[in-house]
Amino acid sequence: MIRFLRIAISALIVVALLGFAYANRHEVIVSFDPFASRESAALAVAAPLFEVMIAAAMLGVIAGATRTRLWRPVSAERGRSGATSAPQNVGRGHE
Repeated sequence: MIRFLRIAISALIVVALLGFAYANRHEVIVSFDPFASRESAALAVAAPLFEVMIAAAMLGVIAGATRTRLWRPVSAERGRSGATSAPQNVGRGHE
């Protein structure tokens, strides 16, 4: 049952992504030079809008995973030392 739900949800996500790609298939110009005009931009790429959006989402996921991975050892050390742990049974009526 779980496997069927996983496949069904995955299929819905794929159909939604295909619909998004079809609706946004026109080309846009992505300029990496904010002060230049569209015609004289030093770094500009023409790409379909869905590719730009999917690439931006992928970069966001990679940036978030990298940030989580880099900060994980620091928070793990804090947890082992007990420096940030709250007192036990506070406010529960236990004395």
